[in-house]
Amino acid sequence: MVTPLDPRSDDSPSSSICNDERIRALIYTTCYNVLDGVTITIRKLEREILAAGGSVCIVTTTSGSSQHTNLVPEHENRRVLFMDNSLPLPFQSDPNDPSASYHVGISLSQNIQDEMDAFQPNIIHITAPDFTSLHVHNYARRGRYHSWAPITVTFLNICYSFLE
Repeated sequence: MVTPLDPRSDDSPSSSICNDERIRALIYTTCYNVLDGVTITIRKLEREILAAGGSVCIVTTTSGSSQHTNLVPEHENRRVLFMDNSLPLPFQSDPNDPSASYHVGISLSQNIQDEMDAFQPNIIHITAPDFTSLHVHNYARRGRYHSWAPITVTFLNICYSFLE
């Protein structure tokens, strides 16, 4: 018996990727322009996908320095979408150094959702447990142009360091 999550099934969320289709990864990360361990890892992933012939769309807040946007060289299969709905985190913002200031995403505007639709991701990666990650998750499950996209999630749990 083949289950819906079995990669041999035509209904499988990964079936479109398993059929030699190029990866079209939409990556939601809260602070792409703040250089930290998460964004350095995302940039490595981004380079690998592009090197393999895939496409990448980064959805992020306007936090950090815009000078950091194209540290991964500009590429025809790469785009970065800056959300228009985020708030600075009071305990992670420095008015004297905006390049180190973090924002939290609030929601996806219709404009950003339309841009995501135009990109047509076949896999979605979420890196931050904020309000927008729920919207991205719902976007993937709603499947505006297909049934739904598989989601990968990586969260770095730093809560314990704040509690010490």
